[in-house]
Amino acid sequence: MAAAEPEAGIHWSPEALTRLEAIPSYIQPMVKRNIEDYARDRGLSDINEGVMDAMKGQLGM
Repeated sequence: MAAAEPEAGIHWSPEALTRLEAIPSYIQPMVKRNIEDYARDRGLSDINEGVMDAMKGQLGM
């Protein structure tokens, strides 16, 4: 099942989308929204694996 469409102004790399789609589908919308909020709060418009790893690190995961 594909993740929800990215928000306008936010670009997801293919690798980041693959990682997002690897998590259970019922939680994908919440995770996607949290990652997009994290990126937006830092002035980022491109989400790649590095952004996902940085957020994960801040959460202590």
